[in-house]
Amino acid sequence: MELEKREIFEEQINEYKKLRPLYKEFHKYMKKVLKNIVRGYSSEFIIQGRVKKISSFANKLFKSETNITIPFLEINDICGFRIILPNINELNTVSEAIRDNFLFDTVNGHEMSELSEISASLGHFQTYVVQLMPELKLYERLELKIPDEIFNLKAEIQICTYLSYGWAANQYKVFNQYEFKVPKPYDQELSRVKSLLTIEDESLNKIMKKMRDYKSTIITYMSNEKIKSEIERLEMVYKADKENFKNGYRIAKLAMAINDMDKSIEILNELMKTESFKQASELEVAEILRDLGISHHKKYKKNPMGNEFLRGQNYLREAAQRNPFDSNGWSSLGGTYKSQKNYTKALECYKQALKVKPGDPYPLGNYLILIIQQTGDLIHIERNYDMIQKAIKKRIRQIQVMVDAPWAFFDVGLFNLFLGNINDALDYYLKGIRYSSDIWMIETTLDTLNNLKIIEDKIKNISLVRQVLRLGMIFHPNVIEKTDKMINESTLVLDSEMKQMETKFDESIVIIAGGTDKRIERNLEIFNNNLIDAFNNFKGVIISGGTTSGISNTVGDIQEKYPNNIRTIGYLPSHMPAHVELDKRYSSIHFTEGKDFSIREPIQYWYDIMKCGIVPNKVKLIGVNGGSIASFEYHLAIVFGAQVGIMRNSGRAATELINDPSWEDPTGPEYGYRPKKLFKVLKNSPEDIYNFLTKPFIVDPDIENIQKLLVQHRESGANQYELNFTTEDVDNTIFSGFLTALDHIASHALKVGEILSIKFSLGHLSGGFFTNREFKVVFLLNEIPSPTLEDKIINFIKDVEDQFSDTFHKLHLGCQSYLGGKEMNDILSNVFGSEILKLIGDKTGTKPIEMPQEDD
Repeated sequence: MELEKREIFEEQINEYKKLRPLYKEFHKYMKKVLKNIVRGYSSEFIIQGRVKKISSFANKLFKSETNITIPFLEINDICGFRIILPNINELNTVSEAIRDNFLFDTVNGHEMSELSEISASLGHFQTYVVQLMPELKLYERLELKIPDEIFNLKAEIQICTYLSYGWAANQYKVFNQYEFKVPKPYDQELSRVKSLLTIEDESLNKIMKKMRDYKSTIITYMSNEKIKSEIERLEMVYKADKENFKNGYRIAKLAMAINDMDKSIEILNELMKTESFKQASELEVAEILRDLGISHHKKYKKNPMGNEFLRGQNYLREAAQRNPFDSNGWSSLGGTYKSQKNYTKALECYKQALKVKPGDPYPLGNYLILIIQQTGDLIHIERNYDMIQKAIKKRIRQIQVMVDAPWAFFDVGLFNLFLGNINDALDYYLKGIRYSSDIWMIETTLDTLNNLKIIEDKIKNISLVRQVLRLGMIFHPNVIEKTDKMINESTLVLDSEMKQMETKFDESIVIIAGGTDKRIERNLEIFNNNLIDAFNNFKGVIISGGTTSGISNTVGDIQEKYPNNIRTIGYLPSHMPAHVELDKRYSSIHFTEGKDFSIREPIQYWYDIMKCGIVPNKVKLIGVNGGSIASFEYHLAIVFGAQVGIMRNSGRAATELINDPSWEDPTGPEYGYRPKKLFKVLKNSPEDIYNFLTKPFIVDPDIENIQKLLVQHRESGANQYELNFTTEDVDNTIFSGFLTALDHIASHALKVGEILSIKFSLGHLSGGFFTNREFKVVFLLNEIPSPTLEDKIINFIKDVEDQFSDTFHKLHLGCQSYLGGKEMNDILSNVFGSEILKLIGDKTGTKPIEMPQEDD
């Protein structure tokens, strides 16, 4: 080495000896700041940091290939940090936070450390050279008094995922620290591993992102009662430990979910005074300020220029400054400006939200409505077409895992309305009504559409969507939230837009909807006779299409056959297609303003039902086949609370509904996780249809499963008691094989308190013994019993033994059967639930039996 160069190096090394204590102090401040920033985006991060040893600094200088002349400017990693994170999404968000909170630059060429070069080849790695940013608010909150000279120093920050760090460390250890060349087969294997790790990192990131979205909105699926119970539980903990930052924040979020803004404001203000808040990350602080701002906005929205509203707006401004990458924060700030009618500022905020998160449904919907409201021009829909499609896809992905209901449904409805897809729009609006736990959710959606009145003539059928939403509010089951003012306002608006056509309905109302296309009439023939026969003993009103086509023609046949008991009402458009013929057999026909058959007709008859004061759960709908209009009728009836029966194997819209899981409710382990349909699937038999017409639809899967109960004396084989739960006659011969199995196999295998269940061609049989095995009890079921149903059958057998064992024994000795009555109904009700009594009508009950007589 040349003497001159040696002297320069010695001078630089001595200079580093003097500066190293300052770098160590710099390292201390950097670590505190980094830890605070990163903890807002990850709870499972690792931060490694070091200041170069003097020997390491010297070695860096002596490497001739680096040609370093001004080390304190050219060596970036004198102070270095490595942030290791679980997934790519956290890597990206932390990288954004680094860029936002430091003066930064990227490294290049030989300035990269070995680990940076190796890890970067995997693709999930970021490297920055940073300096502390002067006058950052974070320093004051962390009580850091940083000397001015510290701000001139640089540090290298490497950010990587767990997988990429593991790759880098192993690759360097095994392949890169030696001088020899890696053999080609090993190098190929290394490339394969690298590809697999890259795929795994990407796959992990996708599922983590989905789960994060799901977690952020899971509160929306909790009932108000469950949320209140959870708040009560958490508050007990919070009162004992008010420094528990996350627990307090959880209470505030739950309170916001039930619109209790007083509690959320109280808790969030308390959190801001705690020591934990001072140590919170910038992201956590931004979230608290945002939610405090949202709470103020909602509580004081009636006075948008008042001090408390303005205070909330300031909270949202500060939240956006602290975390400019929060789309929700920008959208909420835009909402405050919209409340103040400062539409220019509101649009700026919505644009910023979409810049941060393109295709975010919430700001996109608000932006489009506001810009259309201001300009009256639909060109903005066309300009944002790609973003609308992206928003729809995102919302549908959320719907698939039930995230953010009902807003996800309402947003997809709105975007489809913008695109002119009215059938899809209404379907999603109906699902939104269904998943609205409170009426204010529907009211908010209605207010959104009311903002588009300026272009009502340009958006086809928007008035029909509003009518459906208003009927949804009126028929909503949440009576507590349903104020008289709200109902009266909706009724008055509907009255101004619609005219009541039917003023008299009988107590029994049945809607028969389905296929009316001439091309599918032959497919409906197999249902016609059974439908007609089912109305033999029915008295009431039938609503249908009023034409001589398809299912509407069948209703005309019913009217013709039972003129004294049936009154039929048809709803048709005033301008019908030329090939369609009016059915004059109907008792009365009402014409809507439509130019062809559409959703106007079902909206009209539900309006008439509402005006006559009929409660929807008293209305029945039978669905057979059908297209898009019939599909709307089925969904509308379910959402409004009618009892819907869909004919099995009738095709098209009916079959689609039966197979559509979005019209089912999930059940828990007590029902074996078996989905619970919101409608009844009807067999093509007069008995099953009549049973649906005359008895309420039971929503309890256990009760729906039960067909028949039989109590038999074991030795004689005589039926002591039997009870049908369906109107169909059940042939007792189907029991014989099971009774034999129960007698010869289970009598030895079954313990006390157990039952035997067997599947056979027509269903399932479950049963056991009581009174020292003197009597057999058997239930005929439609399908395999759930764990709860098995427990209920066991409990029923125990209760019957406790209360009726002596009675059954005495009756058997006297050659009599048990006729049932209040006592048995009480047991059934106590064990299975009161709904089971709805299945016990005139056609059910016991049958007298003849006991075998002994020869004289």
